[in-house]
Amino acid sequence: MTSCLFCDQAAEPVQVPGGAIYEDGLLVATHAFDGEGPVYLGNLRIVTKRHVPTLAELTDDEARSLGLFVARLGRALVACVGAERIYAHTFSEAIHHLHVYVTARYPGVPEQYWRWAVTDRPDAPRGGAAEVAALSERLRTYLMSQDSAGGASMSELISPHDLSEWRGSDLNPVVIDVRQPEEYAAGHVAGAVNVPLDLLSDQVGGLARDRLIVTYCNMYHRGTSRGERAAALLRENGLSARALDGGYPAWKAAGLPVVEAEPQP
Repeated sequence: MTSCLFCDQAAEPVQVPGGAIYEDGLLVATHAFDGEGPVYLGNLRIVTKRHVPTLAELTDDEARSLGLFVARLGRALVACVGAERIYAHTFSEAIHHLHVYVTARYPGVPEQYWRWAVTDRPDAPRGGAAEVAALSERLRTYLMSQDSAGGASMSELISPHDLSEWRGSDLNPVVIDVRQPEEYAAGHVAGAVNVPLDLLSDQVGGLARDRLIVTYCNMYHRGTSRGERAAALLRENGLSARALDGGYPAWKAAGLPVVEAEPQP
């Protein structure tokens, strides 16, 4: 595949002043900044980490994350810049990699600068790299405070179907079985490594920080399962992590590749 600007920015959001404002294993949001002159402050851009041309090619999990991103970034713009209205749009025609803009409309803007013309207003707040970085930090701090106050996490569950698809894509998640060794030996997701939940905190430093991590167990107690607790632990340590919805039983029931112990004679 030829070089793609948004693939590069998704892999290294530090290329944009202020870096990632919000991120999970599927998407990353930054302030829009293309390096040419002062830009409209409050124009955010969400980019898929996977090279996806249009909305129609999103997986269900990517679509759910996109909706959450739009809503949460919109709330952040209201709180941090006093936005009166939030716009969201995508075309992805000049660059065929899905990117969605979430844009603040400030109070008192004349109607001629509503909708598509919102960033054209001559006296709109604008700034260069320093101002973009400062606003990005304010937005990031707000979103982190909402997470710590109990807001819904952007990274929660992944379906067996989506995990199967991603393992054959550029995302290629790391899959960790957090059950006990005897459970892993009896049967596990093909290609998964075994790190029991009670040992996971000691292994965090050695895990890949540039890849999504999927944890799983048997998920007998949804909401408090070992897989979900493992994913939460990894996220607390700055990693992108999701738990496999339904755990190993759901993966096996879907007919996806497993490794099982040979039956005893």
